[in-house]
Amino acid sequence: MIRDRRIVTGGAWWRRLSFTKKFVCAACLVAAPGVIGRCSSSALPPDVSSTVDVVLRDRLRGVAVAVQRHSYPVYSDRLLAMLRGSELFGNVGYEGDVLSPSLIARVEEEISGAAVIPIATILSLGIVPTNVGEDWGDAFSLGSPHGVRVVPLDIRYRGVTTLGWLGGVRGLFLSDFAPNPRQTRRFQEWFTARVIDSADSILMAAGK
Repeated sequence: MIRDRRIVTGGAWWRRLSFTKKFVCAACLVAAPGVIGRCSSSALPPDVSSTVDVVLRDRLRGVAVAVQRHSYPVYSDRLLAMLRGSELFGNVGYEGDVLSPSLIARVEEEISGAAVIPIATILSLGIVPTNVGEDWGDAFSLGSPHGVRVVPLDIRYRGVTTLGWLGGVRGLFLSDFAPNPRQTRRFQEWFTARVIDSADSILMAAGK
């Protein structure tokens, strides 16, 4: 009987809280998604020139790239998006969708954001910021279908991510920060420039 009573009255602790404490708890729960999600900003990669030599671009346009599916689709999906967004290659798609690919793109490392619970930021309703260092980018390889030549490409940078209202404001008004760097033109141009740096090796692996 005692055990059953505890089950029935298990929520009594909430009823005993004062109105102020209930308000603070509810406010924290409401604020948490906004603090962690929309109210954040991350440093963008270095600004680079997106100018590509015409001859080099024409040679790369003759290369078809097939992306190997990763066990966690998010990694291969975003690599596919970045390779397509570079507009360097004539055809980019998943294996099976690209006929006679010149190169196979394979995710070599799972780069993801830092796992952090911004307790101080949540309890202060976003006023106290939380700063954390995060890696952004892709680590992958481009290799011939028969694996004769493989070009490793580690395209990443480390930047500070700020959670809280300060992060949200900074992402809106400062050009070197954004809520999601991967969705910016600057990130794409930086990625493209880093691929071009290895163009000679890529063309050799593709037999071009």
